Amino acid sequence: MELKKGGISMKKDDFTEEELKALYSGFLDRNCEPAPEAVSEAYTAISKAQEDYLCALEEYQFREVFMYGYELGMKSAEGKG
Repeated sequence: MELKKGGISMKKDDFTEEELKALYSGFLDRNCEPAPEAVSEAYTAISKAQEDYLCALEEYQFREVFMYGYELGMKSAEGKG
């Protein structure tokens, strides 16, 4: 894999694993400014949307399985199962 940007060419193996770890550690140690409020708001919105989706899916699956079991039970009780 090779990346080119602004006349600079970089390859995946241009850095050793140790060098990358050192660069990453230095990156984490920087005093970065916190993300803007819009990022936090977007994160909150997407987290809520995901939770709503998972809850709706869980409820749908429960209803489907419950009704399937109920129908099997009714058929069995009527002697059709």
